[in-house]
Amino acid sequence: MTLTAAFRQKNDSGFFSLLQRLRVGRLRSEDVEALNGCVDRRFPADSIEPTILHSHCAAVGGINEGRLKELEEAGGDARSFEAKDEGLVDLLRACPAKKIVRLCAGAQVILTKNLPGGLANGSRGVVEEWAGEIPRVKFSVNGAEVFFNVGRVDFEATLAGKVVAKRSQIPLALG
Repeated sequence: MTLTAAFRQKNDSGFFSLLQRLRVGRLRSEDVEALNGCVDRRFPADSIEPTILHSHCAAVGGINEGRLKELEEAGGDARSFEAKDEGLVDLLRACPAKKIVRLCAGAQVILTKNLPGGLANGSRGVVEEWAGEIPRVKFSVNGAEVFFNVGRVDFEATLAGKVVAKRSQIPLALG
């Protein structure tokens, strides 16, 4: 299988081409230089942090929960969001939106569903503040900071083309 469609890199054809060459093991020397230029890059403390990959979900969960706890202990305003499930709820076990999402201002998050405005599933952001009862999240879209009030959306489970279960939840996970 070869990946051919660009989603997150659709506006950066040079980076998309580099990724395509990487996927097939045909990097050029300038590709290696560009990638090496990113090693040990520093980011401002208040910015969206880069993704750190781990081989086990439990390790990721522990790190994310630990960071959330630190924010809460520092006096951060934490809130919990419980999903509203309907239908054959057992089919929602694989839903990307968790039953309960706990967030705090300053928390690093990952979007779990595509949203309008160029925000794709997997986009990283940081909870800046609360807009009433929903998180206001800072994302980076095409190099520009955008702020988005992230409210509930529906996640659906289907069987034979028919919606049989639905989860209404904010499309965010700790990241």
